[in-house]
Amino acid sequence: MPNVFEVTIVISAGVVEGYDPLHLVGITVGNTILQRPIIPDARCAPRVNLNRKPLAATQMKEPKSARNIPSRKPRTGARDVDDYLAGVSEPARTTLNRVRAFIRSVAPPEATEGISYGIPTFKYKGMLASFAAFSDHCSLFPGAGPTIEFKKELKNFQTSKGTIRFAPDKPLPATLLKKLVKARIAENQRKKGR
Repeated sequence: MPNVFEVTIVISAGVVEGYDPLHLVGITVGNTILQRPIIPDARCAPRVNLNRKPLAATQMKEPKSARNIPSRKPRTGARDVDDYLAGVSEPARTTLNRVRAFIRSVAPPEATEGISYGIPTFKYKGMLASFAAFSDHCSLFPGAGPTIEFKKELKNFQTSKGTIRFAPDKPLPATLLKKLVKARIAENQRKKGR
């Protein structure tokens, strides 16, 4: 559930046309603003109870775990995959560069590469595969189909629906990675062929 924060803007000249200072409401998760505050017209601003205490910063909840925060610098907004990988620390950077190369070797020439949801993603007739580095692991996101199809071969890795986690120093075997990507290509081609 997103946290709600309150910001009061105090106009230095004092009260505007008999109205108290404006109140704004925005929504945030951690340090990310999801909804920008809306500034109402000063003439229709609601009156404010000046006796009410403002929300304290201690009332805002911090994320339960800092484990899944990407290891790249926060709020940089990588513009391309090279930019993303430049912000990843070693040994995760080397591992993700290998993952990227293996996906490129299997993906059709029409496949595109870019940033989606803040992580590197290959697209071919839909999402093909994404990968990311986190503080204590790397993840491959090939989708639910390949993850279920190769469940036995993935028994040594932590998996969930569409996600495979692995240690940066113990990456997925190249043959398994290629099988996962080929399975996803076939799945996307079946879906687009309908």
